[in-house]
Amino acid sequence: MKTLWGLLMLLLAFSATIDAAGGRSDNEIRQIDRGIEKSVRAMSAAIAREDIDTFLQYFTDDFVLYDLGHPVCRGGEQHREQVRYAVDLGVRHFERDLHEIDGDLETALEIGEATVYSDNWDPISQYRYMTIWKNEDGVWKIHRTVSNK
Repeated sequence: MKTLWGLLMLLLAFSATIDAAGGRSDNEIRQIDRGIEKSVRAMSAAIAREDIDTFLQYFTDDFVLYDLGHPVCRGGEQHREQVRYAVDLGVRHFERDLHEIDGDLETALEIGEATVYSDNWDPISQYRYMTIWKNEDGVWKIHRTVSNK
């Protein structure tokens, strides 16, 4: 619980830092959103092909998932197993409903809702999330996520 509380405080501090920095142009926010959307499309295509290796390339090496009600997932093999489990359950597609995105050209905070679907586009699960993205060499990667999945 202390770890989740710490992450929530980190996300709030990150959000306050972004708000205090201000001055981002609409063009910069659109550039961030386009970059993240490019990564999301690549991740979606990879999961549809059951290509876990490509899917995992869109997460930082030190990725952490805080999924409420479940143990913390600290990337690496643990994350690979979690993705394999989702694929084995039939997850092949996902859509996100973006509520808010803010940040700079290196780090961004995204808040939204997502739905995961089977091969036939039957809904499997819906959840809300807050994600910190990092831009690594021009590729946006998921660094931290909190969800109620």
